[in-house]
Formats: sequence, C-alpha cells, structure tokens
Amino acid sequence: MRPHHALWPWVLFGTAEVILYVSYQRSDARFHWFLHFFVGASAALLVMGTLILGWGRSTRHPLLWIFTGHMIAMFPDLLWNFLVAAHQPWMDVFALHITAHFIPGRNWTWYAMFLASLAFYLYAKGTWEAAGASAHGHCGSAAQATMIDVHHGEGHG
Repeated sequence: MRPHHALWPWVLFGTAEVILYVSYQRSDARFHWFLHFFVGASAALLVMGTLILGWGRSTRHPLLWIFTGHMIAMFPDLLWNFLVAAHQPWMDVFALHITAHFIPGRNWTWYAMFLASLAFYLYAKGTWEAAGASAHGHCGSAAQATMIDVHHGEGHG
C-alpha cells in the first residue's frame, strides 16, 4: 500500500467522528461524545483483541470496528435527537447506553477502561504479529511456521 493511501482511513474516521461530535452540540457534546466513544471503542477493541487471540489472525479495518462501536453506543441518542424515542432502561442493550452515564468517575473511568482495552488489543495484535514473524523464519521451528502459514491461508503443500 502506498503511504498516502494509508491516510484515507484516518481521514474518513476523523471526519465521521467530527460529525458525530457536532451532532451532540445541543447536549453537552464534550461529555456525551467522549462517553459513548470510550464505551463503544472499548467494546470494539475488546472484541477485536479477543478475535485475534481466538482466530490467530488480525481483524481488518480496525477504525471501522471502532466507529461502529461508537455508533452502537450512541444509537439511543440518535433516536432521541430525531424524536423517535426517549431514553429508557432497555437502551442498555446498546453498549450500556443508560448505565454508562452513571458509573462512578464518569468519563475518567471510561477513559481508563478505554486505555486498558487499547492495551489488550495492542497486546493481542503484537502477539499475532510476533507469531507471523516466527512463521516467516525470524524465529521458531519449521513446523510452527508451516502451521501458522496454513492457518493464514498460505500453507505449503
């Protein structure tokens, strides 16, 4: 991939998140945007890290996973903004949407959880990348390398 193509996902992600932030201008944007971003992104990072460790391969498009997590976490606010539904306890099915507002420490607690989730994801991704490096002759046995290559669809006959 050419270097300038690697910027597009970040530009799209940043633009989409700015739009979400602006959508909260009538209701304490700083608090609500960060709250639901931290909750949704944390959930996405935990799912991606778990899938990496469980499947033994990296997830594609991590920024899309994080954006989707954010959208799920804030979905009841979209319903509220468009006058479709008022907040109700059942909305906790959307990444603890209601309960998240009342956790002790509020956004600081969610920020700490986000950082822990990010650390878990980076650990999982680093473990996967290290396994891939060992599979390509950087370390480990030939049997391990073949097993990992087969798992990634690059098996040798």
